[in-house]
Amino acid sequence: MGSIGPLCVTSNGNTLNTVTISGTGDNEISMDRNVICQVGNQGLFTLLSLHSKSTATSTAYRPSRYQYNPGTHAWTNITMSAAYKRNVSSDTLCTVNGSSSTLMHIYKGNQFTLSSEIAVSSEYRVPNFIPHQFHLRNVLGPLCVASNGVTLYVVASSGSGDNETIILAQSNGAPTSLANLSWTIIATTPQKTLSTPPGLAMDGQVGCFVSSQGVFTLLSVSTKPPEYNEILNSPAGFQYNPATKIWISVDVSSDYGWRVVGRDALFEVEKDGSSALIHAFKTNRNSETTSTAVFNTGLHTMVEGHATRALPASSGSLGQYAATSYNLFVTSYNVSRGTVYVNVENPALNGSLAAYPEPSLLTTLNVKNVCDLKDSNFKTVVRRATYYLFCGNSDRTSFRWFTYDGNQSLTHSLDKLARTTAYGFLPLGPAGGAVTWAFMYDTLGVYGVTLMGPEVGA
Repeated sequence: MGSIGPLCVTSNGNTLNTVTISGTGDNEISMDRNVICQVGNQGLFTLLSLHSKSTATSTAYRPSRYQYNPGTHAWTNITMSAAYKRNVSSDTLCTVNGSSSTLMHIYKGNQFTLSSEIAVSSEYRVPNFIPHQFHLRNVLGPLCVASNGVTLYVVASSGSGDNETIILAQSNGAPTSLANLSWTIIATTPQKTLSTPPGLAMDGQVGCFVSSQGVFTLLSVSTKPPEYNEILNSPAGFQYNPATKIWISVDVSSDYGWRVVGRDALFEVEKDGSSALIHAFKTNRNSETTSTAVFNTGLHTMVEGHATRALPASSGSLGQYAATSYNLFVTSYNVSRGTVYVNVENPALNGSLAAYPEPSLLTTLNVKNVCDLKDSNFKTVVRRATYYLFCGNSDRTSFRWFTYDGNQSLTHSLDKLARTTAYGFLPLGPAGGAVTWAFMYDTLGVYGVTLMGPEVGA
Protein backbone atom coordinates (compact mmCIF):
# COMPACT_ATOMS: atom_id res chain seq x y z
CA MET A 1 0.00 0.00 0.00
CA GLY A 2 1.02 3.64 -0.32
CA SER A 3 2.29 5.88 2.41
CA ILE A 4 -1.21 7.18 3.20
CA GLY A 5 -4.04 4.68 3.67
CA PRO A 6 -7.56 6.10 3.57
CA LEU A 7 -9.76 4.25 6.05
CA CYS A 8 -13.12 5.92 5.51
CA VAL A 9 -14.76 8.93 3.88
CA THR A 10 -18.11 10.38 4.95
CA SER A 11 -20.14 13.53 4.39
CA ASN A 12 -22.81 15.62 6.08
CA GLY A 13 -24.11 16.69 2.67
CA ASN A 14 -21.96 19.79 2.52
CA THR A 15 -18.46 18.75 3.57
CA LEU A 16 -16.39 15.62 3.05
CA ASN A 17 -14.56 14.12 6.03
CA THR A 18 -11.85 11.49 5.72
CA VAL A 19 -9.65 9.60 8.14
CA THR A 20 -6.30 8.24 6.95
CA ILE A 21 -3.22 6.49 8.29
CA SER A 22 0.30 7.46 7.35
CA GLY A 23 3.21 5.14 7.78
CA THR A 24 3.41 1.36 7.95
CA GLY A 25 1.76 -1.41 9.90
CA ASP A 26 -1.61 0.05 10.73
CA ASN A 27 -2.17 1.16 7.14
CA GLU A 28 -2.92 -2.47 6.26
CA ILE A 29 -6.53 -1.63 7.13
CA SER A 30 -8.28 -1.29 3.79
CA MET A 31 -10.96 1.19 2.75
CA ASP A 32 -13.84 -1.22 2.20
CA ARG A 33 -17.11 -2.11 3.86
CA ASN A 34 -15.27 -3.43 6.93
CA VAL A 35 -15.05 0.23 7.98
CA ILE A 36 -17.88 2.75 8.30
CA CYS A 37 -17.85 6.30 9.60
CA GLN A 38 -20.23 9.16 10.29
CA VAL A 39 -20.17 12.86 11.18
CA GLY A 40 -22.70 13.83 13.83
CA ASN A 41 -23.59 16.95 15.75
CA GLN A 42 -20.90 19.63 16.16
CA GLY A 43 -18.68 17.70 13.75
CA LEU A 44 -18.17 14.68 16.04
CA PHE A 45 -16.50 12.06 13.83
CA THR A 46 -17.06 8.36 14.58
CA LEU A 47 -15.41 5.37 12.92
CA LEU A 48 -16.26 1.70 13.38
CA SER A 49 -14.10 -1.14 12.10
CA LEU A 50 -15.27 -4.74 11.80
CA HIS A 51 -11.75 -5.97 12.65
CA SER A 52 -9.69 -3.52 14.66
CA LYS A 53 -6.11 -3.28 15.77
CA SER A 54 -5.68 -2.59 19.46
CA THR A 55 -3.48 0.14 20.86
CA ALA A 56 -0.86 -2.54 21.32
CA THR A 57 0.40 -4.61 18.38
CA SER A 58 -2.06 -7.47 17.98
CA THR A 59 -5.15 -7.38 15.81
CA ALA A 60 -8.40 -7.98 17.71
CA TYR A 61 -10.97 -9.63 15.50
CA ARG A 62 -13.96 -7.90 17.04
CA PRO A 63 -15.48 -4.47 16.40
CA SER A 64 -14.02 -1.36 17.93
CA ARG A 65 -14.63 2.33 17.45
CA TYR A 66 -13.11 5.70 18.07
CA GLN A 67 -14.32 9.29 17.99
CA TYR A 68 -12.76 12.67 17.40
CA ASN A 69 -14.31 15.78 18.91
CA PRO A 70 -13.23 18.95 17.05
CA GLY A 71 -14.45 21.09 19.94
CA THR A 72 -12.06 19.53 22.45
CA HIS A 73 -9.53 18.15 19.92
CA ALA A 74 -9.76 14.86 21.81
CA TRP A 75 -9.60 11.31 20.40
CA THR A 76 -11.48 8.62 22.32
CA ASN A 77 -11.37 4.84 21.98
CA ILE A 78 -14.80 3.27 22.44
CA THR A 79 -15.10 -0.49 22.79
CA MET A 80 -18.15 -2.70 22.38
CA SER A 81 -19.83 -4.88 24.94
CA ALA A 82 -18.95 -8.58 24.90
CA ALA A 83 -22.39 -9.45 23.53
CA TYR A 84 -21.90 -7.32 20.43
CA LYS A 85 -22.84 -9.47 17.43
CA ARG A 86 -21.74 -7.55 14.37
CA ASN A 87 -19.65 -9.83 12.15
CA VAL A 88 -20.73 -8.85 8.64
CA SER A 89 -20.62 -5.53 6.82
CA SER A 90 -24.38 -4.83 6.56
CA ASP A 91 -24.81 -1.83 8.80
CA THR A 92 -25.05 1.93 9.17
CA LEU A 93 -24.19 4.61 11.72
CA CYS A 94 -26.55 7.51 12.37
CA THR A 95 -27.25 10.23 14.91
CA VAL A 96 -30.81 10.73 16.18
CA ASN A 97 -31.67 14.11 17.66
CA GLY A 98 -34.50 14.17 20.18
CA SER A 99 -34.39 15.79 23.59
CA SER A 100 -30.77 14.59 23.49
CA SER A 101 -28.49 13.24 20.79
CA THR A 102 -28.04 9.49 20.41
CA LEU A 103 -25.48 7.75 18.25
CA MET A 104 -26.98 4.55 16.82
CA HIS A 105 -25.39 1.59 15.07
CA ILE A 106 -27.84 -0.56 13.09
CA TYR A 107 -26.42 -3.84 11.96
CA LYS A 108 -27.21 -7.33 10.69
CA GLY A 109 -26.58 -9.72 13.55
CA ASN A 110 -24.77 -12.48 11.63
CA GLN A 111 -24.55 -14.11 8.23
CA PHE A 112 -27.51 -16.41 8.77
CA THR A 113 -30.28 -14.14 10.01
CA LEU A 114 -32.36 -11.36 8.51
CA SER A 115 -32.96 -9.74 11.86
CA SER A 116 -31.23 -6.50 12.78
CA GLU A 117 -30.25 -5.20 16.14
CA ILE A 118 -29.40 -1.78 17.42
CA ALA A 119 -26.68 -0.49 19.67
CA VAL A 120 -27.15 2.90 21.29
CA SER A 121 -24.20 5.08 22.41
CA SER A 122 -22.80 2.84 25.17
CA GLU A 123 -23.39 -0.19 22.91
CA TYR A 124 -26.08 -1.85 24.98
CA ARG A 125 -28.45 -3.51 22.54
CA VAL A 126 -32.10 -2.57 22.97
CA PRO A 127 -35.30 -3.85 21.32
CA ASN A 128 -36.81 -0.45 20.63
CA PHE A 129 -36.38 1.25 17.28
CA ILE A 130 -37.28 4.46 15.48
CA PRO A 131 -37.63 7.35 17.92
CA HIS A 132 -40.72 9.54 17.90
CA GLN A 133 -38.89 12.32 16.02
CA PHE A 134 -40.01 11.04 12.59
CA HIS A 135 -39.48 14.51 11.12
CA LEU A 136 -35.70 13.98 11.30
CA ARG A 137 -35.83 12.52 7.85
CA ASN A 138 -32.10 12.89 7.25
CA VAL A 139 -31.51 10.24 9.90
CA LEU A 140 -34.25 7.65 9.61
CA GLY A 141 -36.83 8.51 7.00
CA PRO A 142 -40.23 6.84 7.30
CA LEU A 143 -41.40 5.97 3.81
CA CYS A 144 -44.83 4.82 4.96
CA VAL A 145 -46.79 3.78 8.06
CA ALA A 146 -49.56 1.15 7.91
CA SER A 147 -51.86 -0.31 10.54
CA ASN A 148 -54.26 -3.19 11.05
CA GLY A 149 -56.07 -1.16 13.71
CA VAL A 150 -54.13 -2.75 16.56
CA THR A 151 -50.45 -2.59 15.55
CA LEU A 152 -48.47 -0.03 13.54
CA TYR A 153 -45.98 -1.01 10.84
CA VAL A 154 -43.36 1.43 9.57
CA VAL A 155 -40.90 1.11 6.71
CA ALA A 156 -37.92 3.43 6.89
CA SER A 157 -34.74 4.20 5.00
CA SER A 158 -31.35 4.63 6.61
CA GLY A 159 -28.02 5.46 5.03
CA SER A 160 -27.37 6.39 1.41
CA GLY A 161 -25.88 5.04 -1.79
CA ASP A 162 -24.62 1.47 -1.52
CA ASN A 163 -25.13 1.64 2.24
CA GLU A 164 -28.83 2.55 2.10
CA THR A 165 -30.91 0.06 4.07
CA ILE A 166 -34.67 -0.53 4.05
CA ILE A 167 -35.94 -1.25 7.56
CA LEU A 168 -39.34 -2.68 8.49
CA ALA A 169 -40.47 -2.36 12.11
CA GLN A 170 -43.68 -2.91 14.04
CA SER A 171 -45.06 -1.36 17.19
CA ASN A 172 -46.15 -3.12 20.33
CA GLY A 173 -49.71 -4.42 20.14
CA ALA A 174 -52.53 -2.03 21.05
CA PRO A 175 -50.50 0.88 22.41
CA THR A 176 -52.78 3.28 24.26
CA SER A 177 -50.81 6.46 23.47
CA LEU A 178 -47.48 7.73 22.21
CA ALA A 179 -46.14 7.39 25.74
CA ASN A 180 -46.20 3.57 25.66
CA LEU A 181 -45.53 3.14 21.95
CA SER A 182 -42.38 1.11 21.19
CA TRP A 183 -40.88 -0.34 18.02
CA THR A 184 -39.19 -3.64 17.14
CA ILE A 185 -37.36 -4.38 13.91
CA ILE A 186 -38.93 -7.13 11.80
CA ALA A 187 -36.47 -7.21 8.91
CA THR A 188 -33.92 -5.22 6.93
CA THR A 189 -32.52 -5.45 3.43
CA PRO A 190 -30.15 -3.37 1.26
CA GLN A 191 -32.06 -0.83 -0.85
CA LYS A 192 -30.29 -1.97 -3.99
CA THR A 193 -32.17 -5.29 -3.84
CA LEU A 194 -35.61 -3.64 -4.18
CA SER A 195 -37.66 -1.08 -6.10
CA THR A 196 -38.11 1.67 -3.51
CA PRO A 197 -39.50 5.22 -3.33
CA PRO A 198 -36.98 7.91 -4.28
CA GLY A 199 -35.71 9.97 -1.40
CA LEU A 200 -37.75 10.09 1.78
CA ALA A 201 -41.30 10.42 0.53
CA MET A 202 -43.66 10.82 3.48
CA ASP A 203 -46.78 11.79 1.59
CA GLY A 204 -49.40 10.60 -0.86
CA GLN A 205 -46.99 9.34 -3.49
CA VAL A 206 -46.42 6.26 -1.31
CA GLY A 207 -49.06 3.83 -0.04
CA CYS A 208 -48.68 0.73 2.09
CA PHE A 209 -50.75 -2.06 3.60
CA VAL A 210 -50.31 -4.94 6.04
CA SER A 211 -52.44 -8.04 5.47
CA SER A 212 -54.12 -10.28 8.02
CA GLN A 213 -51.07 -12.56 7.68
CA GLY A 214 -48.64 -9.73 8.40
CA VAL A 215 -47.46 -9.40 4.78
CA PHE A 216 -46.34 -5.80 4.23
CA THR A 217 -46.72 -4.22 0.76
CA LEU A 218 -45.62 -0.77 -0.42
CA LEU A 219 -46.32 0.97 -3.74
CA SER A 220 -44.90 4.28 -4.93
CA VAL A 221 -45.88 6.52 -7.85
CA SER A 222 -42.21 6.86 -8.85
CA THR A 223 -39.41 4.49 -7.90
CA LYS A 224 -35.71 3.85 -7.65
CA PRO A 225 -35.16 0.35 -9.12
CA PRO A 226 -32.59 -2.15 -7.80
CA GLU A 227 -28.97 -1.41 -8.80
CA TYR A 228 -30.15 1.67 -10.75
CA ASN A 229 -29.36 5.28 -9.93
CA GLU A 230 -32.02 7.08 -11.97
CA ILE A 231 -35.57 7.68 -10.78
CA LEU A 232 -38.29 6.12 -12.93
CA ASN A 233 -41.61 7.89 -13.34
CA SER A 234 -43.45 4.60 -13.08
CA PRO A 235 -45.19 2.91 -10.14
CA ALA A 236 -43.55 -0.03 -8.41
CA GLY A 237 -42.81 -1.16 -4.88
CA PHE A 238 -41.88 -4.07 -2.67
CA GLN A 239 -43.30 -6.66 -0.30
CA TYR A 240 -42.05 -8.50 2.78
CA ASN A 241 -43.50 -11.83 3.93
CA PRO A 242 -42.74 -12.63 7.60
CA ALA A 243 -43.58 -16.32 7.13
CA THR A 244 -40.89 -16.85 4.49
CA LYS A 245 -38.68 -13.91 5.57
CA ILE A 246 -38.40 -12.95 1.90
CA TRP A 247 -38.37 -9.46 0.34
CA ILE A 248 -39.54 -9.08 -3.26
CA SER A 249 -39.86 -6.16 -5.65
CA VAL A 250 -43.41 -5.52 -6.88
CA ASP A 251 -43.90 -4.47 -10.50
CA VAL A 252 -47.02 -3.13 -12.25
CA SER A 253 -48.59 -4.06 -15.56
CA SER A 254 -47.94 -1.95 -18.65
CA ASP A 255 -49.79 1.36 -18.97
CA TYR A 256 -50.63 1.34 -15.27
CA GLY A 257 -53.10 4.16 -14.69
CA TRP A 258 -52.03 5.37 -11.24
CA ARG A 259 -50.43 8.80 -11.49
CA VAL A 260 -52.63 10.93 -9.24
CA VAL A 261 -50.73 11.38 -5.97
CA GLY A 262 -52.63 10.52 -2.80
CA ARG A 263 -55.74 9.16 -4.50
CA ASP A 264 -55.42 5.41 -3.93
CA ALA A 265 -55.80 2.56 -1.44
CA LEU A 266 -54.10 -0.80 -0.99
CA PHE A 267 -56.33 -3.36 0.68
CA GLU A 268 -57.18 -7.04 0.92
CA VAL A 269 -60.50 -8.47 -0.19
CA GLU A 270 -61.69 -11.65 1.54
CA LYS A 271 -64.53 -13.68 0.06
CA ASP A 272 -65.53 -17.35 0.22
CA GLY A 273 -62.35 -18.41 2.00
CA SER A 274 -60.06 -16.68 -0.52
CA SER A 275 -58.28 -13.34 -0.47
CA ALA A 276 -56.66 -10.94 -2.94
CA LEU A 277 -54.49 -7.85 -2.59
CA ILE A 278 -56.12 -5.00 -4.53
CA HIS A 279 -54.96 -1.52 -5.47
CA ALA A 280 -57.77 0.98 -6.16
CA PHE A 281 -56.85 4.37 -7.55
CA LYS A 282 -58.04 7.45 -9.36
CA THR A 283 -57.01 6.70 -12.92
CA ASN A 284 -55.16 9.20 -15.09
CA ARG A 285 -57.28 8.14 -18.07
CA ASN A 286 -60.43 9.76 -16.72
CA SER A 287 -60.32 12.18 -13.82
CA GLU A 288 -63.44 10.95 -12.04
CA THR A 289 -63.16 7.19 -12.43
CA THR A 290 -61.77 4.44 -10.23
CA SER A 291 -59.58 1.67 -11.61
CA THR A 292 -58.39 -1.45 -9.79
CA ALA A 293 -55.43 -3.81 -10.01
CA VAL A 294 -54.93 -7.24 -8.41
CA PHE A 295 -51.61 -8.61 -7.17
CA ASN A 296 -50.43 -11.63 -9.18
CA THR A 297 -48.42 -13.65 -6.65
CA GLY A 298 -46.63 -15.67 -9.33
CA LEU A 299 -45.49 -12.66 -11.35
CA HIS A 300 -45.06 -10.33 -8.34
CA THR A 301 -47.04 -7.79 -10.35
CA MET A 302 -50.06 -5.56 -9.74
CA VAL A 303 -52.19 -6.23 -12.83
CA GLU A 304 -54.66 -3.49 -13.75
CA GLY A 305 -57.94 -4.73 -15.15
CA HIS A 306 -58.93 -1.43 -16.89
CA ALA A 307 -62.51 -1.98 -15.74
CA THR A 308 -63.14 1.50 -14.41
CA ARG A 309 -66.09 2.79 -12.44
CA ALA A 310 -67.32 6.37 -12.83
CA LEU A 311 -68.70 8.27 -9.87
CA PRO A 312 -72.41 9.05 -9.84
CA ALA A 313 -72.90 12.42 -11.52
CA SER A 314 -74.13 14.03 -8.29
CA SER A 315 -71.04 13.07 -6.29
CA GLY A 316 -68.62 15.78 -7.42
CA SER A 317 -64.86 15.24 -7.68
CA LEU A 318 -63.21 12.00 -6.69
CA GLY A 319 -61.06 12.49 -3.61
CA GLN A 320 -59.98 9.63 -1.35
CA TYR A 321 -60.31 5.89 -0.79
CA ALA A 322 -60.59 3.76 2.33
CA ALA A 323 -61.29 0.05 2.53
CA THR A 324 -62.19 -2.93 4.68
CA SER A 325 -61.88 -6.58 3.64
CA TYR A 326 -65.32 -6.36 2.03
CA ASN A 327 -65.98 -2.78 0.97
CA LEU A 328 -64.27 0.14 -0.75
CA PHE A 329 -65.33 3.57 0.53
CA VAL A 330 -65.01 6.20 -2.21
CA THR A 331 -64.99 9.78 -0.92
CA SER A 332 -65.80 12.64 -3.30
CA TYR A 333 -66.57 16.29 -2.79
CA ASN A 334 -68.18 19.41 -4.18
CA VAL A 335 -65.99 22.37 -3.27
CA SER A 336 -68.56 25.08 -3.91
CA ARG A 337 -71.13 23.36 -1.72
CA GLY A 338 -68.62 22.25 0.91
CA THR A 339 -70.13 18.78 0.76
CA VAL A 340 -68.45 15.38 1.02
CA TYR A 341 -70.09 12.27 -0.42
CA VAL A 342 -69.18 8.77 0.76
CA ASN A 343 -70.11 5.99 -1.65
CA VAL A 344 -69.58 2.29 -0.96
CA GLU A 345 -68.31 -0.24 -3.52
CA ASN A 346 -68.13 -4.03 -3.17
CA PRO A 347 -65.01 -5.27 -5.06
CA ALA A 348 -64.77 -8.82 -6.36
CA LEU A 349 -61.68 -10.99 -5.82
CA ASN A 350 -60.56 -10.13 -9.36
CA GLY A 351 -60.81 -6.43 -8.52
CA SER A 352 -63.91 -5.89 -10.60
CA LEU A 353 -66.34 -3.18 -9.58
CA ALA A 354 -68.48 -3.53 -12.68
CA ALA A 355 -69.92 -6.85 -11.50
CA TYR A 356 -71.85 -5.05 -8.79
CA PRO A 357 -74.56 -2.37 -8.81
CA GLU A 358 -73.72 1.32 -8.74
CA PRO A 359 -72.08 2.34 -5.46
CA SER A 360 -74.54 3.17 -2.71
CA LEU A 361 -74.39 6.57 -1.03
CA LEU A 362 -73.45 6.03 2.61
CA THR A 363 -73.65 9.60 3.87
CA THR A 364 -72.91 13.25 3.13
CA LEU A 365 -70.85 15.55 5.35
CA ASN A 366 -70.86 19.34 5.49
CA VAL A 367 -67.25 20.59 5.64
CA LYS A 368 -67.75 24.07 4.20
CA ASN A 369 -65.35 26.71 5.61
CA VAL A 370 -63.68 24.00 7.69
CA CYS A 371 -61.76 21.73 5.33
CA ASP A 372 -59.75 22.33 2.19
CA LEU A 373 -60.21 19.03 0.37
CA LYS A 374 -57.27 18.78 -1.96
CA ASP A 375 -53.79 17.30 -2.23
CA SER A 376 -52.64 15.78 1.07
CA ASN A 377 -54.94 17.95 3.16
CA PHE A 378 -57.44 15.20 3.96
CA LYS A 379 -57.36 11.49 4.70
CA THR A 380 -60.04 8.81 5.06
CA VAL A 381 -59.92 5.49 6.89
CA VAL A 382 -62.43 2.90 8.16
CA ARG A 383 -61.97 1.15 11.51
CA ARG A 384 -64.43 -1.04 13.45
CA ALA A 385 -67.40 -0.10 11.23
CA THR A 386 -66.71 3.62 11.62
CA TYR A 387 -65.70 5.91 8.76
CA TYR A 388 -63.21 8.69 9.57
CA LEU A 389 -62.39 11.78 7.51
CA PHE A 390 -59.46 13.81 8.81
CA CYS A 391 -58.87 17.22 7.21
CA GLY A 392 -57.26 20.62 7.56
CA ASN A 393 -58.18 24.17 6.62
CA SER A 394 -56.68 25.97 3.63
CA ASP A 395 -53.58 27.22 5.46
CA ARG A 396 -53.15 23.92 7.37
CA THR A 397 -53.13 25.55 10.78
CA SER A 398 -56.19 23.77 12.18
CA PHE A 399 -57.39 20.22 11.70
CA ARG A 400 -60.47 18.25 12.62
CA TRP A 401 -62.04 14.90 11.93
CA PHE A 402 -65.50 13.68 11.04
CA THR A 403 -66.89 10.24 11.84
CA TYR A 404 -69.86 8.26 10.61
CA ASP A 405 -70.90 5.00 12.28
CA GLY A 406 -73.93 4.17 10.15
CA ASN A 407 -76.32 6.15 12.34
CA GLN A 408 -74.88 9.60 12.97
CA SER A 409 -72.00 11.81 11.96
CA LEU A 410 -69.89 13.75 14.45
CA THR A 411 -67.12 16.32 14.16
CA HIS A 412 -64.24 17.07 16.52
CA SER A 413 -61.50 19.66 16.43
CA LEU A 414 -57.88 18.74 17.03
CA ASP A 415 -56.30 20.50 20.00
CA LYS A 416 -52.74 20.13 18.71
CA LEU A 417 -49.89 22.12 17.25
CA ALA A 418 -50.00 23.07 13.58
CA ARG A 419 -49.26 20.27 11.16
CA THR A 420 -48.21 20.26 7.52
CA THR A 421 -50.47 17.56 6.08
CA ALA A 422 -53.35 15.32 7.01
CA TYR A 423 -51.79 12.30 5.36
CA GLY A 424 -51.00 10.18 8.41
CA PHE A 425 -54.10 9.40 10.48
CA LEU A 426 -54.28 5.85 11.88
CA PRO A 427 -56.96 5.02 14.51
CA LEU A 428 -55.93 2.33 17.01
CA GLY A 429 -57.54 0.20 19.69
CA PRO A 430 -57.29 -3.24 21.29
CA ALA A 431 -58.26 -6.30 19.24
CA GLY A 432 -62.03 -6.73 19.44
CA GLY A 433 -62.39 -3.46 21.33
CA ALA A 434 -63.23 0.11 20.50
CA VAL A 435 -60.86 2.53 18.78
CA THR A 436 -59.49 4.89 21.42
CA TRP A 437 -56.87 7.12 19.77
CA ALA A 438 -55.14 7.88 16.48
CA PHE A 439 -51.46 7.85 15.63
CA MET A 440 -50.63 10.73 13.28
CA TYR A 441 -47.45 11.72 11.47
CA ASP A 442 -46.23 14.32 9.02
CA THR A 443 -43.04 16.23 8.26
CA LEU A 444 -43.19 18.06 11.61
CA GLY A 445 -43.28 14.94 13.74
CA VAL A 446 -45.72 12.47 15.25
CA TYR A 447 -48.82 13.10 17.30
CA GLY A 448 -51.44 11.21 19.22
CA VAL A 449 -55.05 12.30 19.56
CA THR A 450 -57.79 10.84 21.75
CA LEU A 451 -60.81 9.79 19.70
CA MET A 452 -63.34 9.02 22.43
CA GLY A 453 -64.23 9.84 26.04
CA PRO A 454 -63.97 13.10 27.98
CA GLU A 455 -60.50 13.89 26.59
CA VAL A 456 -61.56 13.61 22.95
CA GLY A 457 -59.44 15.88 20.74
CA ALA A 458 -56.59 16.12 23.24
